[in-house]
Amino acid sequence: MVEQLEEDRSRRPPVAPPRPSESARAKKASKTTPEGLTVHSFHTLLAHLATRCRNTCRIADTEPDAPSLQLLTELDPLQDEALQLLRP
Repeated sequence: MVEQLEEDRSRRPPVAPPRPSESARAKKASKTTPEGLTVHSFHTLLAHLATRCRNTCRIADTEPDAPSLQLLTELDPLQDEALQLLRP
């Protein structure tokens, strides 16, 4: 996604209050990104990322020290995109 900030800087007067770009207005109106993901605030994004969990599974009626299996929940598209952006 290409933001229009650089283009807008060259066209607007330097002392005029900034106006949101067309892409920013579209995101605000639809509450979705151009990729179709829901727009979040920082706090709601963190809350959404916190829904990922690790489940520890063990066969019932086994010894306490029996091996266990750990499963991670699958990432949804928003979580996947956010974690991709955080990777170096």
